[in-house]
Amino acid sequence: MRGLAAFLLVCSTTLTVPADVQAQELGGALRFGPTTVLPTLGFGLLANDNVRASENDAEGDIAAIIQPGLQVRMDGRDFDWSLFGSARFDRYATETDENEETYSASTSLNYTATNDLDLDGGLSFTRASEDRTDADTDGGERRFVFNDYGFSAGARWRPNRISFGPRVNVTRRNFDSEDRADREFTRYDGNLRIGFRISPAVSAFVQPGGTWRDFDDPDSAGLDQDSVTYRGLVGSSFELGSLIEAEFGIGVFSEDFVDNEREDFTGLQLTGSLTWNVTPLTDISLTLDRREETSFVEDDGVQSDARIRTEARLDVEHSLTRRVSLEADARLRLDDYQGINRSDTRFTIGIGSSYSINRWVAVTGRYQFDNRFSDAEDAGFTRNSVFVGLRSGL
Repeated sequence: MRGLAAFLLVCSTTLTVPADVQAQELGGALRFGPTTVLPTLGFGLLANDNVRASENDAEGDIAAIIQPGLQVRMDGRDFDWSLFGSARFDRYATETDENEETYSASTSLNYTATNDLDLDGGLSFTRASEDRTDADTDGGERRFVFNDYGFSAGARWRPNRISFGPRVNVTRRNFDSEDRADREFTRYDGNLRIGFRISPAVSAFVQPGGTWRDFDDPDSAGLDQDSVTYRGLVGSSFELGSLIEAEFGIGVFSEDFVDNEREDFTGLQLTGSLTWNVTPLTDISLTLDRREETSFVEDDGVQSDARIRTEARLDVEHSLTRRVSLEADARLRLDDYQGINRSDTRFTIGIGSSYSINRWVAVTGRYQFDNRFSDAEDAGFTRNSVFVGLRSGL
């Protein structure tokens, strides 16, 4: 009954705000009782010297970007609910075919059923265009627009030192154009995390799981694209006081295709994250991930079966003063395509800063360098981009 009451409370609060509730200003946010509302607005200019991420036909341009957003949060006695919505509008000066509109929205609910049981669920929606820097769009004259719909649900039960965490996710992708009908799919993910608390600061876990990809149509060669992936991870998480939090896992995955013409494969799976609070003003985080992914890259008319992606990322954030913050990040990505003779290496590095004029408005700037090297002909690119803009919290 408490769960039903929580859902009803969420619905009633989003529909009406009592007239006698006085909005309180909290550094760019508005608070109505247990509900916090944060509207945001950002705009700026992006200079890009290789708009289409091309190796031999680099064209530069400048785009005006506007990014409105809205966050709503509600904190209850035994639940918290959130709603996020955002949009981004890119308008180029000369390369107008690269103009883009992106919309996203999501909502999530976390509910504490008992002292030992937590439940959560969420819905999401994204409307965007294909990423020019993704190898799947190589050689494309235009990017295609798609809609992603997502659902997630999970739980965590902690009866004693052992914990159980089942989770399911469903993703549906639809394209506006029939030219991308062979890339429309529904993806089902599920896993069960079983943890054991060795000490207050150290835990171990095992995590079996799987993915079923259900495509609407075969590929351009008439081959069925459906597949089932089985995974298994073992790992550990630990804390060193308030300075370091880390989790690492290692395991295997096995991809089985429905069509016998495709070659099944098995690979090493890795996952990891580390956050180091070096000082009260400086944070360093490191993430590592190795997994299998769907791929539509073609070589001599043959579509790859999948790709194994290995990715590492380093992020550094530092508050220089109360008003000025600095950030830097570096990312290395290795893509090994299955079924065709191709592998890609991509390196990205970025630096940025922000200056808070007051508690509502900040000036932001960022430089980013991208490079992809590929052993496929004319499949690499180099790109430099600079963004300068304003961000407002109200």
